[in-house]
Amino acid sequence: MKNEINHVPLKPDEIIESLSKIDIVNKIIGRNYKKWEVIELSGGNLNQVNLVRSKKGAVCIKQSLPYLRILGPDATMPLNRLAYEHNTLCKHKMYVSEFIPEIFYFDSEKYLLIFEYFENYKNLRELLISKSKCNFLSNNISSYLARTIFFSSDLYLKPHERRLEAAKMAGNWGMFKWMEELSYTDPYIYNPRNKWNSPYLDKVVEELKKDSILKLNVSILKEKYMSNHQTLVHGDLHSDSILIGKKKIGIIDYEHSFYGPYGYDFGHYYGHMFLNYFSQIINKNENKLLNYDKWILSVIEDTWVNFVKVFSELWMESRKGDAYSIKVLDPYKDKFASKLAKDKLILRCLKNALGFTGIEMIRRIVTVGQVDDLEKIKNQSDRSKAEIKCIEFGKYLIMNFQEIKNIYEITNKAEEIFLNDNSNSF
Repeated sequence: MKNEINHVPLKPDEIIESLSKIDIVNKIIGRNYKKWEVIELSGGNLNQVNLVRSKKGAVCIKQSLPYLRILGPDATMPLNRLAYEHNTLCKHKMYVSEFIPEIFYFDSEKYLLIFEYFENYKNLRELLISKSKCNFLSNNISSYLARTIFFSSDLYLKPHERRLEAAKMAGNWGMFKWMEELSYTDPYIYNPRNKWNSPYLDKVVEELKKDSILKLNVSILKEKYMSNHQTLVHGDLHSDSILIGKKKIGIIDYEHSFYGPYGYDFGHYYGHMFLNYFSQIINKNENKLLNYDKWILSVIEDTWVNFVKVFSELWMESRKGDAYSIKVLDPYKDKFASKLAKDKLILRCLKNALGFTGIEMIRRIVTVGQVDDLEKIKNQSDRSKAEIKCIEFGKYLIMNFQEIKNIYEITNKAEEIFLNDNSNSF
């Protein structure tokens, strides 16, 4: 067995040397490798990602680190997570090819992945922080979610196919471990690596640890995360993983991918949309002219409406799996039982989505992995006002996700908390 702890990612000159031997890379960026430029794209939480470019073209290269970058070398991680990312990229590209980067090369021995660079795209978080709007976001993301959920589930696949695919992803234990701890455990216990906006959030964080019913619901959602192997999910679909181009989105960073519950990816996407939404309360009066807060809520609503539309079409036109079998539900072609089953599954997807939204919002405020939407509010007292509203809303979702009936209940509740100047007390 290879010593993963001592694995060292390639340095820029080593990257050039390795990539110069790969034919498809030479076709894209040219054979004059002395003119190639290597640029680190981000100081991400998990991996090392570099852009390799020339005047002719560019590719991205991702390399595993043997630890969780955000926590340092003591937080060891298996390097084979790139194998699971590669698998999910290939599968999702079968369902929604227009949003997924082309994979040019994968080396499971060197733990590196070479893929398409989305030129002139910027991440969704950057767009939200700059208060820019994207008129195709809800349409694109809803299509991505509907198609990936449907085509990788028992609604479309044969039972043995879905079980084999789920088993193939089960070895991504390093990512499961950290997600289970950072999202479902650490915010609700004492852990020295937790961090929050102290002293402003001290009382609020202490209340999280004392709230037994909240922690029960967190445990219910954790069980769903751990044991519901229903569909192949991205696993960390936040606003840094969604890129915005001139005409369409791009989806990247699949390290966390696994077979998980219906609605799981919605939870991360919605969680970060709502985190940005509540950041808008700072300088609320100045922001009124832009109505940016209302635009965010409209995107959240439209995403769900469009998702239901696309998912319903797939249900009627492409359902061939044994889950909710056509030959059982529609023997007389009246579609009554089929429609009822579809509506119940969609509602379950929404409930899961909103529970996981609450989990993601609280995690991003009280433990590692804070987001720039809030961190860029430099005045700590002002930031705490937005953070407390995020936690209040997150708690509401976790406590009530099983009773929610439609998306408008949630956007109305979010707006109520947003506008209520007295909502900051628990």
